[in-house]
Amino acid sequence: MKFKYRPEIDGLRAIAVISVIIYHAAFEIIIKDQTYRILPGGYLGVDVFYVISGYLISFLILEKINSNKFNFFDFYERRARRLLPTLFLVIFLSIVAGYLLMMPNQLKDLSGSALSSLFFLSNFWFFLTDNYFADSSSLKPLLHTWSLSIEEQFYILFPPILYFLYRKRFKGLKYIFLLLFFGSLLFSSLGSFYFKNLNFYMLPSRIWELLIGALIAYEHLNKKFSEKRVTSNNSISFLGIVFIILPFFLFNNSTPHPSIFTSFTILGTAIIIYNYNYNGYIFKILSSKFFVGTGLISYSLYLWHYPIFAFKQVKSENLSEFDKVELIILTIILSILSYFFVEKPFRNRELISRKFFTIFISTFLIFLTLICFYIFKYNGLPQRYSKEIMNLINFNYNYKEIYQSGTCHIENKKVLKDIYFKNCKINLNTNKNNIFLWGDSLAAHLYPGINHKYGNKYNIWQRTTDACKPLTNNSTEKNSDPNCKKINEFILNEIKELKPKKVFIAGFWSYKDLNDIEETIKKLKKNDIKSIYLVGPSIRWQDPLPKILLKKYRISKKIPNYLSDKNHQNNFDLDNEFQNFANKNSIRYVSLIKILCKDDLTCLVKVGDGPDGITNWDENHFTKKASIYIFSKFID
Repeated sequence: MKFKYRPEIDGLRAIAVISVIIYHAAFEIIIKDQTYRILPGGYLGVDVFYVISGYLISFLILEKINSNKFNFFDFYERRARRLLPTLFLVIFLSIVAGYLLMMPNQLKDLSGSALSSLFFLSNFWFFLTDNYFADSSSLKPLLHTWSLSIEEQFYILFPPILYFLYRKRFKGLKYIFLLLFFGSLLFSSLGSFYFKNLNFYMLPSRIWELLIGALIAYEHLNKKFSEKRVTSNNSISFLGIVFIILPFFLFNNSTPHPSIFTSFTILGTAIIIYNYNYNGYIFKILSSKFFVGTGLISYSLYLWHYPIFAFKQVKSENLSEFDKVELIILTIILSILSYFFVEKPFRNRELISRKFFTIFISTFLIFLTLICFYIFKYNGLPQRYSKEIMNLINFNYNYKEIYQSGTCHIENKKVLKDIYFKNCKINLNTNKNNIFLWGDSLAAHLYPGINHKYGNKYNIWQRTTDACKPLTNNSTEKNSDPNCKKINEFILNEIKELKPKKVFIAGFWSYKDLNDIEETIKKLKKNDIKSIYLVGPSIRWQDPLPKILLKKYRISKKIPNYLSDKNHQNNFDLDNEFQNFANKNSIRYVSLIKILCKDDLTCLVKVGDGPDGITNWDENHFTKKASIYIFSKFID
């Protein structure tokens, strides 16, 4: 049986690449308040590619051997023409985009992954540095090249072995294939439970997927094999498509993979390749212009889609569904262009000679290697950024001393007994009145400001505990921490005895806290505490503020004084609710939102020079300078 172009295989390629792109786009739909991801198992498209590759490569090698025309140099030249030009182009443009958009540590990581991709070792690189299903992986533009590295490793190792055994007419070739097939399947099934990351990224776990294609090729080339034997009815072909597509919907990131479960997709692909019925409706669908056209550009689609999504998220992390559609359209346009202007010309030996191709690819490889090595050696070229930005990049805020952690602020409440805050030293002056600060970590970050404003006239008592709101009755918390209850009872007794002039209560507030806050206020008033200050909700950014500012700088090359955020509207609404509550209960109110934000839903991001001059060192905790700024603006 001689090889004939099979359009339905290009149709299979189309299904594979479409599923992978939709998976990486992470489209979601909401049904009855439940969010569902579209094609949560779309990553299985890569496994479909492996079966196709195993079949085509094995068929072409065996056919050439049978006709005494096989040449290793010719084989690897064809592979290089097929794979390298577009891959090198994508790597080069990714480095350029990384230089313009990425922070030094990100660009260094990109250059490392690019180097490994150039030499088909990126599966090792990402095994050592990343988890494919981790959230951070979506920001690595060349992560998808791990699959190409596995495929190329197979191309390097498999042809010489196949050539030697087949050329020597080794009678047990098929049985060696079967032995390797079941050994690899067993390895991957065990690995999916005991060494998941290694299992995902390494060739031994994928050999069975490639070998099933090789086995089909061997059968198709067998002299006793006739086309009549492989002509199938529609039901068998339909079953193959079901086996391919159904796991796209049923699998997800926690499904053991690759493993015995993956065999449904592999079997379905094998059925379609093994059985071809030119009159069947499955063949006609897969051979349609849409599927064949998509299959022809599938390699370019695969290479372009991931860096396009990754760089968009580097620039703007939260992608809308419309953004994703736009990115897919851009991917299609770039793929069509690279297919017609890069892939096809370089595969045409009459247009581009062997000599020119070898010189060009070798030169480009050396050029990319030197660039990537230079970037990696010099840590992502930090000199691209000003000293101010580099200080922000390296910003590591030490909040413990400022918030008096371990003395007046409790972080690990589980290790404490009944005597709380025993190491909290207060320089008491009997001629001064007392101020009491009570709450969680969002109270602790107010201490520098309160101390700066009131420290000369008052004794400052700080009693703050991580994740313990200043509530004496946690009616809304079904599983409230018993340690918090004990600590808050201890603090309330201290307040009763001390009778401070002012009591500030602050916490990570939500709407449901208002009833419990009211109970706390009643108990304070009952014990003759007249000046109660309710500190309203803090600004809560969607990401750590330093990260947001760095991203803003990458886009506009400057850091503005005020920024909007998707969380601000909720913060503003909550602040208004708390303001009304304070007025109703006749207590003072400290509106952090009104001090730091403007009516246009933008909030202050820096109050001084240097990285410690930004308002928040994470999503919602203030720096010392911000805390002092807030109370300098608060009129008591």
